[in-house]
Amino acid sequence: MSKFFHIKFTFVHNIWKLLQPFGKEQQREPFTEYMVRIRNDKRFDHIPSEVFEQWIYPHHGNEYTCRNYGWLDYRFVLIERQSWSTDQLMGIHIFSEYRLSFTGRDWPLKEISALEEDEEWWKKNGTWRVPPIIIDVNKFMMDAPQSAELTGPFQLVEGHTRYRNFRILMSNNEFVAPSHEVFVITTNNSDQSNQCKGY
Repeated sequence: MSKFFHIKFTFVHNIWKLLQPFGKEQQREPFTEYMVRIRNDKRFDHIPSEVFEQWIYPHHGNEYTCRNYGWLDYRFVLIERQSWSTDQLMGIHIFSEYRLSFTGRDWPLKEISALEEDEEWWKKNGTWRVPPIIIDVNKFMMDAPQSAELTGPFQLVEGHTRYRNFRILMSNNEFVAPSHEVFVITTNNSDQSNQCKGY
């Protein structure tokens, strides 16, 4: 049986389908129930709860998420919490759907978009409250289907609003911390990368 199913000419791994929340939109199962179900499957114990809450649960059916990252076999990826410097963050790639909002314009402080608790966190700590998610493109590039838009060495997966706020603060010479927590999707060796391919 094929390990992939087909969504709008996008190849998506069956493992991604197992991570799908039950129901649609307003009828979607609550996140707490979703996590109980997912945590009963020990194959996904290595995926941090924050990654489910911020990305996989709310964006599972998103066309761009499916196309760019749904083909991975999430049993074998590593998701590491890392501390990155400001310079490292300035070099990550933004895929085409969001790129225009990051280029060719002035960024006044009033364009910062954040909940009140997040805005207070930014002011106090100079960084985001919840780490965004980044993929180490070079670890997966050889296995990616043509439908996936991946540009290395690192691409932002989730957290575009947080990253934009970071760039706005930088461009206005506001207080920004020297290091920032991020989740990085990677592998520990090339053999696992081949397993992610799923063929």
